[in-house]
Amino acid sequence: MKSLSEHWNKIFDITEAEKLGWYEREFSQTIKFLNLIPKWEELNIFVAGAGTSGLIEVLMRSKARLVLNDLSLNVSTGQTCVI
Repeated sequence: MKSLSEHWNKIFDITEAEKLGWYEREFSQTIKFLNLIPKWEELNIFVAGAGTSGLIEVLMRSKARLVLNDLSLNVSTGQTCVI
């Protein structure tokens, strides 16, 4: 049996991000919800399944401290993360 990581690595390898069931092109609703939280830009934000999320680019422009998580090593965000 494959590990979860191996499974998701294969999914990301063979599937375009836009064709993944959880892909979102537009993030305005998420930003609207965040804007209901006072000073959200200064908080810690955990993003589960961050692998193909364009939301990360938006959040990186804030002062928020991001914790990004994904099971796959083959994610396609195009992001550079300093750890």
